[in-house]
Amino acid sequence: MAAVESPAPSDLRPTARARGIAVAGAALLVLAVLASYRHSLSAPFAFDDTLGIERNLSIRQLWPPGPALHPPFDTSVSGRPVANLSLALSYAWGGLSLRRLRAGNLAIHLAAALVLWGVLRRTLERCRARDAAWIALAAALLWAVHPLQTEAVTYLVQRIEALMGLFYLLTLYCFIRGTASGRRSSLWLAGCALCCLLGMGTKEVAVSAPVMVLLYDRTFVAGTFQGAWRRRWGLYLALAATWIWVAALALGTHSRNGTAGFDVGVGWWDYALTQFPAVVRYLQLAVWPRTLVFDYGTQWQPGLGAVAWQAAAVAALLAATAWAFLRPAGRGRSARALGYAGLWFFAILAPTSLIPGNRQTMAEHRMYLALAPVLVVGLLAARAALGSLLRRQALPALLAAAALAAVLLGRQTRRRNADYATRTSLWADTARKVPANPYAHNNLGNALLAEGRREDAVVQYRAALRLKPDFAEAHNNLGTALVQLGRTDEGSSEYAEAMRLKPSYNDPYNNLGVALIEQNDVAGAIGEFRRAVAALPLSPEAHFNLGQALLRAGKTAEGLAEYRRAHELGLDGAVYRNDLGNGLAAAHRLDEAEREYVAALRLEPDYAEAYANYGLALSEQGRLPEALAQFRRSLELKPEFTAVRFDYANVLARAGQLEEAEAELRAVVSVVPRSAPAQNNLAQLLAVRGKLFDAESHFLAALQVNPGYAAAETGLGLTYLRENRAPLARLHFQRALALRPGDAAARAGLARLDAAGK
Repeated sequence: MAAVESPAPSDLRPTARARGIAVAGAALLVLAVLASYRHSLSAPFAFDDTLGIERNLSIRQLWPPGPALHPPFDTSVSGRPVANLSLALSYAWGGLSLRRLRAGNLAIHLAAALVLWGVLRRTLERCRARDAAWIALAAALLWAVHPLQTEAVTYLVQRIEALMGLFYLLTLYCFIRGTASGRRSSLWLAGCALCCLLGMGTKEVAVSAPVMVLLYDRTFVAGTFQGAWRRRWGLYLALAATWIWVAALALGTHSRNGTAGFDVGVGWWDYALTQFPAVVRYLQLAVWPRTLVFDYGTQWQPGLGAVAWQAAAVAALLAATAWAFLRPAGRGRSARALGYAGLWFFAILAPTSLIPGNRQTMAEHRMYLALAPVLVVGLLAARAALGSLLRRQALPALLAAAALAAVLLGRQTRRRNADYATRTSLWADTARKVPANPYAHNNLGNALLAEGRREDAVVQYRAALRLKPDFAEAHNNLGTALVQLGRTDEGSSEYAEAMRLKPSYNDPYNNLGVALIEQNDVAGAIGEFRRAVAALPLSPEAHFNLGQALLRAGKTAEGLAEYRRAHELGLDGAVYRNDLGNGLAAAHRLDEAEREYVAALRLEPDYAEAYANYGLALSEQGRLPEALAQFRRSLELKPEFTAVRFDYANVLARAGQLEEAEAELRAVVSVVPRSAPAQNNLAQLLAVRGKLFDAESHFLAALQVNPGYAAAETGLGLTYLRENRAPLARLHFQRALALRPGDAAARAGLARLDAAGK
């Protein structure tokens, strides 16, 4: 006998009460998610966000869509064009604004929660579960605020997981509506195939969606596989066709940049052993999410015996799932539904549990969709237990417990989001919870180094290398920290070791070049930067650093060409614009330099260095009032900038504001008394203002610091000439000409002395 499709009571025209519950439920979900995530909007970029978003040039334009649909292979969005397109939409809306990017993630998560509610409500009603609408709402609420979801929501680039989850849920929702709606069923089923296709283009985990639709049909609608195929074979062919796209995309990812696949140096069985404790850990966190971890690293197991009880637990769950799902249609409706929930859990985790990886054997964002069946089964079990104990009061008791759980989970989510507030707090938390993870220590070192805490960074890098001696990146980063501490020889040794371990890794060449520049070995630095460019020609940082070194060597045209190439490869931002402006100013292309400084300040309005450089460019053009305004803004932001104060004073003097210029130069020499240029310029200003005695003392101070300072010798000679101290004036003019034979002022001073017969 053919199976009869199950009716869907919820597809009758909704009553006013049902519409009211829907509006209230949606409002509750929105408010709960906003309350849980409202403090996370300004958290900085983390880890893969740098390559996937900050430096991802393909998201910088929406039209034509070609670049957005072909993300770079060395990023998290490789082979995931729909996810990359969503980032392009966010960029079009707000650039790299953290708040707007996170608002996009939250919108995706909210949409997924609302669709999940719809899927659960309609499914539980098909099963004729008691209080179906309320249980569905409670499950969606707990799912939306659960701390396990933070990695998929707060970690920006993991919108990949959340967006895939949204399309996966929409695939099921459209199928459910298509099997219950008369006139519009074909439209809903077409939407089902489209959402499945979009899910495949978002993340490979969606590969199980066609199977889960078929299993849903067999479990809740048609009753048998034969009935499902007979009624909707066209849909299943369309769903199966989406596998062609996901397979093509997966083949183009270069094994996820060498981190996942069967050719990344990790045996299937070795990886599989790590997944038994991973699944158990996921289930534990679903119930008690107290110790969430951002990066678990790799946790290899010596053999099956080391994970025996976890393997037994997973095997038991699989056996129970299979038993429940295969129950006869007439006698096991509830069991089959529970079996479907178990299959949902394992199907979502299967791609990341079966395909080996060499970077992370466990990741909490993988539970984004897999958490839903765990919560539903838990709520159904609680409803059954309360029904036998409290009878009519069972539903109020269940809803009260769910509300309390939602409050506690939301509170824990807010606490977890606080860990994302800074890179240092995120990686310090990770290193504390997984101390055997070398990647956590290395990344904590990077965060500390960015804060200027070099000694603390060295401690973390050495901890990473104790755990993983062949960690080339940690050797490189340790080298950078040591160089910044002035221990250049030790730093160079670490760079050399990084290059030995990983010859194609370009950062050590770059960093060694920076170290050589700090030692004034510009030629050596250019050589290292050229090696970096040769090793990785698509690295914008390598071209940028080579450009800086070439400019310092006076090779302006070559340097600017390297800057432009860095920009073509994706380097942007205020620092890039400011430094390009400096290069253009050095080439006396002041109009172009001005545009770059303005662009830098548009990107970073509090960039003190850019204001100062802009001021210098304006002063070179004779636009002194505008230049002074830029210097004042720079000094407002960073009053300790003595170099900027020095330039400001010189422009004040050129503008005829001698009193203010004198005050600024006195402030400079009080901080850096051994600055020969500052002492000399102050002396010259004092001489102009007739303060010859003071001028003499500052010229002498400049010569004490730098005995070969020709300008100070000339200035001192002119001061003595004005005081009619001819022998001393002649002596200093002669010294100036010995140091600088073309010194016209010194030659003119001697001529005056000769003419006067002195």
